Amino acid sequence: MTMFFIVFSVLFSCSKDTDLLLDSVLNEPVVSIEGENSTLDKPADEEGFVVRTFAFSPTNDAYLQNAQGHDRSIIRLEEDYRTSYLMFDLSKVNGPITDAVLQFSIDSDEGDGTIDINKGNSNEWTEKNLTENNAPGLDVKLGSMNKTYKVGTPEKVALSTTELQSELTTLIMTHSTGNDLAFASKEHPTNKGPLLIITYKAPEGSPEIVQEGEEEPKEEDPQPKNETRSQAGYYVTTSGKALNDGLSEATAWSIEYAFDKAVAGDIVYIKAGDYGSKELVADNSGTADKPIRFIGYTNTPGDLVSNEGSTFSYGDQLDPGKMPLIKSTQGGTGILIQENFVEIENFQITKYRIGLLATGTNLVLRNIIAIDFGSQSNYDAYDGFGIQIKGNNCLLESSFVLNATAEAIKLYDADYSRVNYCQVFADNPKNPTDYYFLLTGGTNNTIIENSYAERALNLKHGGHGFDMKDLAENNTFKNCTARRTSFELNFSGVRYNTIQDCFIYGVDTTTSNWHAVLVIFNGANNNLIKNVYIQDTWRAISWADYDDGYVGSGGDRDEVSMGYDNTFENITVRNTNRILNVGGGTNFNAWAKRNTFVNCDFSDFDSVAVTYYPTEDILFKNCKFNNGNKLVAEAKQQYAPYSRFDVTWENCTWSNVKFNPPN
Repeated sequence: MTMFFIVFSVLFSCSKDTDLLLDSVLNEPVVSIEGENSTLDKPADEEGFVVRTFAFSPTNDAYLQNAQGHDRSIIRLEEDYRTSYLMFDLSKVNGPITDAVLQFSIDSDEGDGTIDINKGNSNEWTEKNLTENNAPGLDVKLGSMNKTYKVGTPEKVALSTTELQSELTTLIMTHSTGNDLAFASKEHPTNKGPLLIITYKAPEGSPEIVQEGEEEPKEEDPQPKNETRSQAGYYVTTSGKALNDGLSEATAWSIEYAFDKAVAGDIVYIKAGDYGSKELVADNSGTADKPIRFIGYTNTPGDLVSNEGSTFSYGDQLDPGKMPLIKSTQGGTGILIQENFVEIENFQITKYRIGLLATGTNLVLRNIIAIDFGSQSNYDAYDGFGIQIKGNNCLLESSFVLNATAEAIKLYDADYSRVNYCQVFADNPKNPTDYYFLLTGGTNNTIIENSYAERALNLKHGGHGFDMKDLAENNTFKNCTARRTSFELNFSGVRYNTIQDCFIYGVDTTTSNWHAVLVIFNGANNNLIKNVYIQDTWRAISWADYDDGYVGSGGDRDEVSMGYDNTFENITVRNTNRILNVGGGTNFNAWAKRNTFVNCDFSDFDSVAVTYYPTEDILFKNCKFNNGNKLVAEAKQQYAPYSRFDVTWENCTWSNVKFNPPN
């Protein structure tokens, strides 16, 4: 402030309150830069000079993420992840700069924290070619602000003028200590982009600044700056162009342009066709009453309707003649949704590393067909992800995933979301799917229902069919079916969840059929498993504790336990080698404690339980046991000291069993 005061005093040859002047600049209405007379002359204290103020629009604006530049209708800031770059041409400023204010308008994604503005040390970039290699480095710091940034709010920050001169200038914006945010770029269709408001002392009578007009619209950016267009239905075809108005198939948009430019209330109809290797980014948010909708169709909008399941079935082939198709040649992410209130329906995606990644909230994804992700031949490659949802209040419905090598459908920290009528299949023997449906990372109050997971015969990996892992509370699997794969609750952070009205089908009772099972792993606790039917398995229910190097389940909540305080109610088991398998892995000190079975019906089994690890306070109450050979088979050899079976039998019935009933 001292330096600012000195410079200001020299320029104006009098003593004034710099704070008052700064306040007047910050609260002064923005000067239009569209007309020719866009400067204001004010008397200067020095004879022969006037004070002028001009609002410069950036010549380039973009942000850097994952070493690549992004030229979008919004500019993003996020600590250690996204950095923003604004270039201004100040070469027509014909006098000393006395004040500078950067103004920008929060759009789509509000946040908080510190934003620093530095001068860049070079200008060898454009918004079309920005990469980590040519991005300017940080030079002197010009200004900073720390606050909460609300959507629709114009923000202003005063900049030091000591290092600002009449030249091409890059400003670098970085974010720290808070939630990420986004603001409108100069390409935004409705909101005003950034402005650098410069006050300078010019010779009296000298030419006023007129910022040159925008270049003629380019193929990828034809909309005039800040033009407000009506919200309506727009069309996309494989031959569409950004220069078109998008109002019919004949004047359709390109698919990239549609994803970039659609705004709240827009419906974008995407015609069937092969759109090639695209990485699409939904770049704007809708609202609760005006979502942005991208809807695929075959011949006429509305001719594809999914109802309680996808329009695609196992055994079908991808068909670009039926709905839009994108397919990768180099991995990457097919569709990225970082915004809120966006809907995508009727879309085919194949051969990416990630098919669809959604980090926004209040999203609807319907009839998404996702096939072949990651390396299909390298068994050790955990690299293919079908549909990932990382935002709250989302709906995934009537969708289909086949052969995602790592994770087919995953919800990570996605609270109050729903997966309904979805199917996951795995039939690639070389690198089969690991996780079919996965809730993890602090996902709470979410439901997966009416969904189906199927593993083909003779695959190298057993897979995890419906799995809650790490941190997951108050979630539900309901009316779901696992065929030749499992239901699992894994780690002590998995608690207060429900598995209800579900089905597990194996093939037979041999050890080769180990993967069709209901599993409680590594301390999962206080869960309810209710009305579950299990048939043709080697193990119907299994408890286990193992060390897989994973430490994300909550530290002090964890304990050496296979699982505790879980309730199994109205479980039906038909044709199994063992109803209960106690133990697995290498941690022989693990216990299963205080697990209860109520009103269960078990038939056609070799053993009620096979034990490797100890149990404590296990209760079977009002359960039926029919057609069995053994009560308990305790494992010997290295397991002998640990295989104690501590069980209470209360009001259970036994028929046609080849052992002495315990009660």
